[in-house]
Amino acid sequence: MKRLAGLCAALGFVAAGMMTSVPAAQASTGPIAEGSSVAAFSDCPAGWFCVWTGTNGTGTMARFQSGAADLSDLGMNNNISSLWNRTSSTWCVFMDKNYGGSHAAVAASDSGNLNSTWDNKISSLKKGACPS
Repeated sequence: MKRLAGLCAALGFVAAGMMTSVPAAQASTGPIAEGSSVAAFSDCPAGWFCVWTGTNGTGTMARFQSGAADLSDLGMNNNISSLWNRTSSTWCVFMDKNYGGSHAAVAASDSGNLNSTWDNKISSLKKGACPS
C-alpha cells in the first residue's frame, strides 16, 4: 500500500500507525450498495473509494465507484474522518455539495485520516481529476 505523500499532504492525512495488515487485494462478491456500514480499512474492496465516519477506518463506511454530488443522502455529509482510494484513478473531494468549494485530489492507493482542515468537511466526491 502506498504511503501518503505529495498531494495527500493537502488533505492532511496522518499516516503513522494507521494501517494494520490490510490485504493487497480483496475480491468483491458483486456490486455493493453505496452507503454500506462496515467498520475496518480491510473491508474496503479493491476497485472502490471508501470513506469512514471514524478515524483509522472505523465507524460507518460508504464506498463509491463513481462518486456522489451530495453525501447527505448517505448520512456522510460533513461526517468523514478517514478514507482509502483503492482504485487506479485519482479522486477529487469537495467541501461543498455538487462538487463545489475547496477541493483536493486523492491519488490512487492513498489512504489515511483527515486533518482538522478536512475532517468532517467533505460534502461531495467524484472519480477523476479536480478542476483547475
